[in-house]
Amino acid sequence: MKTYKNLYPKVCSAENIELAFKKARKNKTNLSCVIKFEENIEEELNKLRKELSSFTYTPLPLKRFIIRDPKLEQYMHLLLEIGLSIMLSAIYYSLFLIKHLFMTLMHLEKTKEYTKQLKDLINLKEK
Repeated sequence: MKTYKNLYPKVCSAENIELAFKKARKNKTNLSCVIKFEENIEEELNKLRKELSSFTYTPLPLKRFIIRDPKLEQYMHLLLEIGLSIMLSAIYYSLFLIKHLFMTLMHLEKTKEYTKQLKDLINLKEK
């Protein structure tokens, strides 16, 4: 594995900071903060380079925001549909089992009733 030493001075070089700024401002040239920064670009880049070199640079705190992704919303709808389908299937299956069990019990009751009637008929014939 190749190792690199003394990279920090290269990171803090004026050329690298200027290149980093150009990459950072790409597609953001109309933002007010970029326009304000570019008004004093030489001074701002030198200030940034000095802060980085002296280890005193502190970035601004991050802003939290929510990204509304239509794909994510589609996935949420799909997950809700699947979940609802599973729940309804479970309810239907439970009701089917209950109905089937009830029908089986009714059939057994009728079978017991028929068996009793049959026994009674056999007993009558024997008498």
